[in-house]
Amino acid sequence: MSPKSTIESNWYLKVLLFQSHHLLSKLWTRELRKSKITLEKFAILHEISNFNGNPTPHAIAKATVYEPAAVSAIIGRLEKDGFIAKHKDLKQKNMVRIEITQQGRDVFTRASRDVVQLNQTLLSVLPNEEKDYIIHSLSIFRDHLLPLAFDKSKKLTNYKSTSKKQVD
Repeated sequence: MSPKSTIESNWYLKVLLFQSHHLLSKLWTRELRKSKITLEKFAILHEISNFNGNPTPHAIAKATVYEPAAVSAIIGRLEKDGFIAKHKDLKQKNMVRIEITQQGRDVFTRASRDVVQLNQTLLSVLPNEEKDYIIHSLSIFRDHLLPLAFDKSKKLTNYKSTSKKQVD
């Protein structure tokens, strides 16, 4: 029996998105635990590594789907772990810049490698055409939701694939 015959398709889509998100988060969390890092810490290190130069906590918060207070808390935990260092901005003394330490780079590099391998395994079930379609559809949906959730205060990182065949 098709799920569409028993429930409305928009509801079913929401359920599938939620279930997929939960399962992916669970698998990523399990994989990242090997590198002794949480999913949230990994996400913030990922964003910091995408910046040219050393970003401010405000810039990191604007580039992620996390609330500013959550970003500050995660940055505090990353600093406590020795993965990042905070430095006063030389031009604007009231501003703080975030820099990944060597220990943070090592953990992030190892975790990234593990996550890429996991993604390749998880996403191997989908043909490339399906991946492209899902990417396109979810990008439209995310871009529609973003200003509704954050009042246009967010400008997420634009990701560029390094390879046509790679979908991470």
